[in-house]
Amino acid sequence: MVIHAALKREHGSSGHYSSVRRSVAAIERERPPDATVRLSFAPGEAAQVDFGSDPQLVDSTTSELRRTWAFVMTLCFSRHQYVEFVWDQSVRT
Repeated sequence: MVIHAALKREHGSSGHYSSVRRSVAAIERERPPDATVRLSFAPGEAAQVDFGSDPQLVDSTTSELRRTWAFVMTLCFSRHQYVEFVWDQSVRT
């Protein structure tokens, strides 16, 4: 639908959505499928770290409402997670 809308908007196309759908389907049939690689790790070898936006909480030092972030670390071998709510995404944090 996005491709069809862009063709109409940017190129003045008068083609139908079904034509775009058939063209995209033909292109997808020509591509080889993406390869899947299973990653394996020894215990304690690696962890993945990410931040996610969370709700605002009251800062105990200023009594103001502040945006928080969820720091999430996932151990690659066991998939156990550690989550901590933090005020910023700095390296020090």
